[in-house]
Amino acid sequence: MAVGIALAGTLPADHRVRLAEAREWLARAAVWFESAGDAVLETRLARDSLDHPLLHVHFHPAGEPAQLRIGGSGKVTVHAKTSPVGPGYHAHLCDLLKDFAEDFEIAWNDPTPDRDPAHYFQHGDLARLERHFLHWLALECAGALRRSEPGQILSVGLPRPVRFRHPGPVLTPTGPRSLEWIKTVAADAAAGRDFFPWWSPELDAAFYGRRAKTDLWLAFPWRAPLTESEGEVVDQIAADLANAYEADPGADQPWSAWAATIDALEQDAGKFTVEPIPDTLVGMIRSRDNGTAATMGYRRHPVVATFSGGWQMQLPGRLAIRREDDGRTWTAWDDTITVWLRDQSLGHPERGTIPSPARAVAAARKNLPVGEPVESPVGPIVAEAVYDTFTEDGRVAGRLSGVAASGHRLAVCNIYLRDPAERSRAVALWRTLDRV
Repeated sequence: MAVGIALAGTLPADHRVRLAEAREWLARAAVWFESAGDAVLETRLARDSLDHPLLHVHFHPAGEPAQLRIGGSGKVTVHAKTSPVGPGYHAHLCDLLKDFAEDFEIAWNDPTPDRDPAHYFQHGDLARLERHFLHWLALECAGALRRSEPGQILSVGLPRPVRFRHPGPVLTPTGPRSLEWIKTVAADAAAGRDFFPWWSPELDAAFYGRRAKTDLWLAFPWRAPLTESEGEVVDQIAADLANAYEADPGADQPWSAWAATIDALEQDAGKFTVEPIPDTLVGMIRSRDNGTAATMGYRRHPVVATFSGGWQMQLPGRLAIRREDDGRTWTAWDDTITVWLRDQSLGHPERGTIPSPARAVAAARKNLPVGEPVESPVGPIVAEAVYDTFTEDGRVAGRLSGVAASGHRLAVCNIYLRDPAERSRAVALWRTLDRV
């Protein structure tokens, strides 16, 4: 079971907020958290499944955002999963929520034991909290070993199923580990302390350095950013590494990866980054670059991208991915290839008028351009595709156009290649399309 904290509290009677004012109250809370220090990465107003407003507060790339809600009766709730980030995050969040309650006049109820099993919010016992996280990690390692099959890539602290196709053998938020490591931690929890990227509550050199390392492994594309969100990742890594160096200039840093971050900043033609790095620091970083960054980063390898409707495809990790406003259309691209996929429903499931996948593909096939037929995906879905070339802006490019159906869903997929001779590359990607 994941480690986390769930709190419920109330505003004083004369400060109660009507439901219509909830979003405005949460916006004020967002401003408070954004000014609470470097630990907060981002705040975002959203809506839950009941269309009620909530606030996401994101602290660490290894963890999910904390969620803050307020009800019409003045009830305030917070839910946060603090594993696998670490006891430092759990302690920092608890202390931050106490400060937040004081400024917003919230009276927190004591969380029940199952919501805060280490009882840190009430008692502040950091040693007990650390033991609880180590116990959680040992159970996770034992469970991963128990579920594993020969040759399978294992993961601890990453979402299941693993979306990274790094050779492993054990993937964690701060990089791959050995089979010997996971076996050792399953038997001796104390051996797993360095697994957690946020061990101590202090925002010290270790905190900044390990948060940057987590982003380098999980999110950095190892190229210049192509979107605002990628620019924010590059900026955050650069800022965290600079803070780590300032806090402890004598500590070893991932110099080669830091140099790759500088390359991304300098090659940012889209101006998606804003983080400046002093020339003197750039020179020092480049002088210590030993080339080891080439072995770092899950996105140097393929990733399994999951789209709406249950569709998934194995894509190069360096591609940027964007969901369009309709929620059913996705685009993944870099300067050499673009993958476009749209999901739609077949017929009316509630009326029992769903065509078979074969019939749906036969009908959709009529909309494909004239081209050379290509092999179908290796999964059980029904699919057809063709490959042709076309001219755009005076250049000849390649295009794979395909349709696929499974259950009551239909996917339309186009893969565009800057170099039409790379037909095999497009076909290889197309053949990984599947639906779960």
